[in-house]
Amino acid sequence: MVNFFKAAAAAVLTFASAAQAAAIGNQFSSGYVGSMELKSTSPLTIRYSTSQPNDRNWIGIWPVIDGGGPENQQPGSKPSVKWNYTPGLDGTITIPTDGLVSDDYKAYFLSEDQYTWQAAPIQFGLNKGYAGSLKVNTGYPIRIDYSTSQPNERNWIGIYFASGGGPDSGVQVDQNSVRWIYAPESQGSVTFSADGLGDGVYKAFFLSNDSYRSIASPQIFAQGNAVFQGVLAVDPSQDYFTFRYTTQKAAAKNWIGIWRAGEGPDGQSGVSSSLVWEYVTEARGVKKVDGSKLPSGQYQAYLLSNDKYTWLASPIAIHK
Repeated sequence: MVNFFKAAAAAVLTFASAAQAAAIGNQFSSGYVGSMELKSTSPLTIRYSTSQPNDRNWIGIWPVIDGGGPENQQPGSKPSVKWNYTPGLDGTITIPTDGLVSDDYKAYFLSEDQYTWQAAPIQFGLNKGYAGSLKVNTGYPIRIDYSTSQPNERNWIGIYFASGGGPDSGVQVDQNSVRWIYAPESQGSVTFSADGLGDGVYKAFFLSNDSYRSIASPQIFAQGNAVFQGVLAVDPSQDYFTFRYTTQKAAAKNWIGIWRAGEGPDGQSGVSSSLVWEYVTEARGVKKVDGSKLPSGQYQAYLLSNDKYTWLASPIAIHK
């Protein structure tokens, strides 16, 4: 794999000789009313909790590749392949997997026979025979534990936007990772600085030998207060300032603006003019907002809606 396909990260690599985590998957609660945790894939067992219980809340399963799941919290192009109701404040359900082929799947915890997320989705493999494992520990910084029976000095871990990003099919996609780092040991940990990463839902991949072949089942995780369906992140490897973004509300007049820290539209209403800005018209992409003439200092960047000041993602602190 060629390095310019990766977004370089301000990350520090550390190794830890810790025992492999026994729990499979991660629990996600930031910004959502509920959480879920994958306890086992054989049988498929999921633990859930919610502050908005309803007898018609449910968990549905979709294939990752061309599965047609409710990515935008709306009905997708295909029905779930398996599902079960999740009544009460919390509990554990087992979902039958008979008839499901060996593949990667995503589980969604959804509200009242509808498609509003109660929690960030989780991803898992059924009978995939991966050569490794991955566990994300969210926070500041983000720590990812990994293990593999196929260590290689060019194995690497990449973080992508969960919405439409990442090499799920084992080949490079049109969106680069927002952060990456090598993970060469048979067992260890890598640490990513969260500076410049906006709150939101991401997906971590453990990939083989500078390629896009997964060594472990990718892990979806919610970083920070993921209340928005979009994410904004600054690319530290590029000139001031290059942003990667994603939104479920693409529009021709969406824009990224930069203000001095504390002077931006924190109330999502009009304020003084931004120092620099650019339109971002796509659902996801890369955009340079030229801050080369700004003096050194602390700034904030905002992803905003349709020539207005409504946030499409949590703002991020940046510095020059």
